[in-house]
Amino acid sequence: LSAGRYILEEVSAPAGYLLCRPVTFDVDENGEVKDRVEMVDSTAKVRLRKIDDVTGIALAGAGFEMRKALDDEVVYKGVTDKNGELEFDRVEPGEYYLVETKAPAGYGLADADGQKIKVVVKEDQYESIPVITIKNHYEQVYVQKQDSDDGKVLKGAVFELIDDGGKTIAEAETGKDGLAVFN
Repeated sequence: LSAGRYILEEVSAPAGYLLCRPVTFDVDENGEVKDRVEMVDSTAKVRLRKIDDVTGIALAGAGFEMRKALDDEVVYKGVTDKNGELEFDRVEPGEYYLVETKAPAGYGLADADGQKIKVVVKEDQYESIPVITIKNHYEQVYVQKQDSDDGKVLKGAVFELIDDGGKTIAEAETGKDGLAVFN
């Protein structure tokens, strides 16, 4: 190379990797590169976080599949960890969707209403897509008791669940989190 400033640009990354950002370097009059030129590929990742839609608590044990949008082929499977997180690594460019295959105890499946969670990994992407947060609704009834002035949660409130015939079918008391739960 003759003396001057150059830009090294990756135009196509290996499958499952993200493009490297362009690197600028200089070549001196003797044809020597002034600094070491290095490009390190990062893998393309799809990360999700599973939480309760009311409390925001992370949900462990949710099973997911990531499927190709084109032909429904399952390309990744996994289960959320104790932090409610799951990561699929080395995802090739394309369109996918997530399917919850196993809900945590007491919860319904995230896509029970038929909505697909779409995921797109682009060929010209430099960074992994942001974490996808998936909220689930507990298949129980929550009641939270709060002070109307300052919003603080209140422990010790007792509630009754009454059917349309006027009969009490369940009773629950709020705990330290201010929540009463009817199963």
